[in-house]
Amino acid sequence: MSALDIGVDYLTVHTLGGKKMLEKAVEARQNSNLKLLGVTILTSHSQDYLKFLGINLNLQDMVLKLAKTAVEIGIDGIVCSPHEVKFLKEKIAKDFIAVVPGIRPEGLTKDDQQRTATPKEAVLHGADIIVIGRPILNADNKNEAINKIIGDIQTK
Repeated sequence: MSALDIGVDYLTVHTLGGKKMLEKAVEARQNSNLKLLGVTILTSHSQDYLKFLGINLNLQDMVLKLAKTAVEIGIDGIVCSPHEVKFLKEKIAKDFIAVVPGIRPEGLTKDDQQRTATPKEAVLHGADIIVIGRPILNADNKNEAINKIIGDIQTK
């Protein structure tokens, strides 16, 4: 059974898997409506992680290299930190969906996240979809937390 068989709308693939893997993912989705999202560098990672991997590029350049390659191959969207989303939207000529995790409403802790922003900052920088996990899951009143986030985004 595949993601196509069960009607998945979005599927993430890690761009560090390489060009051939990304090409195979695009090929495998056939002519379906499945949207492929290429994960760049996790928001919990920093420049130190790239050094650990032996990558000599700075974080922003590495994310651009991974994202640009994925979009050119036919990946529909990119998962990137709020710190890179505006840069990627400016540097990649082809349209893509920007999915942005690492979202922390004002005043909340970063937890293990290194590269974060508020929901409003992420949207203003070009995020099409924001991913908010723990700030909602750990809230005493989840609906109140969601409504506050929406309200913050909508304020001018």
